[in-house]
Amino acid sequence: MASLLEPNLKVISNSLDKARMGIDSFQREYTWQRKHMVDLINDLTSYFLDAFSPSHAPRDVENYPFYPLGDIYTYKKGSVSMIVDGQQRLTSLTLLLTYLHHRQQALARPDYEVVDLLPYVYSPKFGEKMLNIDCPDRNDTVLDLLENGRGTRAPRNPCSKNLLDRYADIEDVFPDEITGDALFYFCTWLVERVGYIEVSVDSPQAAYMVFEMKNDRGQSLDMSDLLKAAIIPQISSEEEQRRVDATWKGISRSLRESARDGFTAFCKDWFRGCYAQTIKNGGGTRTADYERVAMECHRWLKDNHALLGLRSSHDYARFVTRDMRFYASAMIRIQNAAELPRKGLESIYYLHDRKFSLYPQALLAPLVPGDSDETVTQKLALVADYLDIWHARRTWCGQKMTENANRAAIFTLVRDIRGLAVEPLSLALRKRLDSMTESFARNPRLRLRAPTNYRCIKHILARLAHWVDQESGQPSSFPDLVLSRRGTGKTRAFEIEHVWHNDHGAFANHFEHEHDFDDMRNRIGGLVLLQRGVNQSLGDKTYEEKRAGYLVHSQNLLTQSLHPHAYDSNPGFMRLIRETGLPFRAMPSIGPEEIAERTALYVRIAEWVWNPSRLDLDGLKAPAPMPLAELSGQVDDVPRDDERGALRLQFWGALLESAARISPLHAAASPGRLGSVQVNRDGLCWRYSVSNDETKAALSLEALEASIGAEIFDALLAERAVIEAEFGGALAWLRPGDKGGPRIEHSTPGGLADGTTWTGAISGSVAAMTRLHAILLQRIEALPIARRASQSRLAAGDPGPWCLSTRSGIRATGHLSEDGFVVKSGSRARAVASPSLAEAYQTLRSRLLESGVLEASPGGLVFRSDHEFSSPSAAASVLSGNNVNGLNVWRRNDGSALRDHLIEA
Repeated sequence: MASLLEPNLKVISNSLDKARMGIDSFQREYTWQRKHMVDLINDLTSYFLDAFSPSHAPRDVENYPFYPLGDIYTYKKGSVSMIVDGQQRLTSLTLLLTYLHHRQQALARPDYEVVDLLPYVYSPKFGEKMLNIDCPDRNDTVLDLLENGRGTRAPRNPCSKNLLDRYADIEDVFPDEITGDALFYFCTWLVERVGYIEVSVDSPQAAYMVFEMKNDRGQSLDMSDLLKAAIIPQISSEEEQRRVDATWKGISRSLRESARDGFTAFCKDWFRGCYAQTIKNGGGTRTADYERVAMECHRWLKDNHALLGLRSSHDYARFVTRDMRFYASAMIRIQNAAELPRKGLESIYYLHDRKFSLYPQALLAPLVPGDSDETVTQKLALVADYLDIWHARRTWCGQKMTENANRAAIFTLVRDIRGLAVEPLSLALRKRLDSMTESFARNPRLRLRAPTNYRCIKHILARLAHWVDQESGQPSSFPDLVLSRRGTGKTRAFEIEHVWHNDHGAFANHFEHEHDFDDMRNRIGGLVLLQRGVNQSLGDKTYEEKRAGYLVHSQNLLTQSLHPHAYDSNPGFMRLIRETGLPFRAMPSIGPEEIAERTALYVRIAEWVWNPSRLDLDGLKAPAPMPLAELSGQVDDVPRDDERGALRLQFWGALLESAARISPLHAAASPGRLGSVQVNRDGLCWRYSVSNDETKAALSLEALEASIGAEIFDALLAERAVIEAEFGGALAWLRPGDKGGPRIEHSTPGGLADGTTWTGAISGSVAAMTRLHAILLQRIEALPIARRASQSRLAAGDPGPWCLSTRSGIRATGHLSEDGFVVKSGSRARAVASPSLAEAYQTLRSRLLESGVLEASPGGLVFRSDHEFSSPSAAASVLSGNNVNGLNVWRRNDGSALRDHLIEA
């Protein structure tokens, strides 16, 4: 008789490479939540960073620690391995591999080696991509992510939506520090040193039996079982053991009913909030408390029993019947408040809406067994209010709010407030707020950078609108304002509405350049909330045409206040204006000055919404308005002359040291006492600069001959949308004639004035420079004006043909030309462009259709004649209807990309 179970240890490189795996119909859908993906990414990256050193050679990765993903159960159905247990982990791994593929492509450059991850995701078959893990209900979504780096199609089912959400989680939490060579080493480690034990069963019947055992009767031990096994045997009396076990089961059941994986999450937050003493810093040890309690809570408890006061049998019993019961009850209150706003604990709901996962451990930190219900409520409210204000200020000032970026700060807070009584807790939290450098007035340039911060700006607008309505005595529901789609009732989702329609020409007398218009149009003061449908119906109209619609359809006073009738017969609103002095006024027209005025109004409202006096025990007081940085012209009080030079010397030393770990680009630069450091290569100046409150990474073309610099800048500007999409955010484009232009740059908050911002400013600007260099250099090298040998060779010899082919029916051929890229007659294009396609490419598609160069035909569009585009990317984007990098997608018949040939030369 054949063996029922055949276990084999496998790593990704020998298990997923061109694999054929499937998922049976009796399997549940992909159900991982954000916390599962965050835990996986944090765990993987922590394992890697503990071992990685910039001095290592690639062969050293072989000695990095092995990371086990657990057991995967399969059985054979023909040539396909059907996954019985483990599809959640393998699907998540597919998402991570897809993300890492795109992250590598964004950094690709001649001196950067790429780990080919695609064979672990799909196998080519008859010109199509066949996913290694085949599941028809989700294949389209995974392929969309694979081809575009984001979801461009509406999810067809809840499983597809969950896949998109978890991919966004990876984008959100993957550490910025893993870039450049570190990213190559990480990808190598992932495929060679991460694996699982595959257990093959010999029949579908055995598979179903294993599935039942794993998911019903014989499920693997979880955190609750392991922790209980570490505690209950230490209790000497069998009767006491039974009593403790009954208490344990009740707590575990209540937590699981309150939230999925409730007990595991509770243990992690409880131990981190109340007991952990150390946290891993950089490449430090993996034995730090903060990390261990998340991965091996039961072992950490055994090693630290004295810290928890566990010395006798009585202590272990008390730990469950008193301490665990108390903190679990508090956690259930926290979870309930996160699901629905509770009076006095609304800030917990706000933190949950922001997806800020670190808050429960901080809320538990000051609690002490024996606290009354009233005391517990007071402490929860104080810490939640503090975090709400702290988070809002940092977000407004552009700080990154991911778990990786903030866990050290939260850990420090937790240790400082652990076990404090109400009054000292209030004083400690207020002192922390008063010492913050971030404030709403410090950044009146806050703007929408969709899609990167869309949800964040929507939350801010919803909070402002909700507060104004509440304080005016108007009905308001914050959950309705932040709803992302239609609810179970009649509520329609709210969306961000620009008060200016998107027409640079209508504002040309104010803005010479379109990027300046975009910047002002997206300022926070130029944005309001409208319900979906109303937003679309008003979107293309001028402000003067839309203002009446704001009054009738907006359903919130913040939007209605633009119209004079909002002030009629509205005593509650008028009382609010009198008592607060908030500078509301109706605006018959709205230009740049009015948007700046509305921005100032929003800043003042924000100071009321996130009023630090909420932490005072003697009652709420009016906030002290801070001077607006942009309007007052004030600068931070930093040392001048020699002292400033010394600060710069210190700052540049730290930045160049950090940059050297990522890229050799600035290896020849030395720290100095000036406001910038730079390297010049072939007339291209890659420059860092620092001021009081921001640090910039830029490509300057000043050193080139003026006509050449201008031509290169214009060529890059033509691909602005694609470049910014690859970069992951907006860039500043300073044209020839502008001060310091032509230049392309990115700003990171944090500079000389505040030493506490240096770490974020340095890591952010180094990451920005790395992306700028990777994205811009390859485009410049491909330009005719750059006279690169590779381009000359291609133009003088055989320039093609180059082919573009996709699953959606695009079939195109083309060749390089002296001025761009020619798409040949007969090439087929996608019929409908993605809504996210850059406006310039949308316009170009329309013109080609109007002129007859492109014609509709069955299955798509077809080119009736040759057409020359400005670049390979422009051609590929118009063809595919998506913003794509032409150097990656135009390929020869042998599969090599255009990029490969430009780099080889």
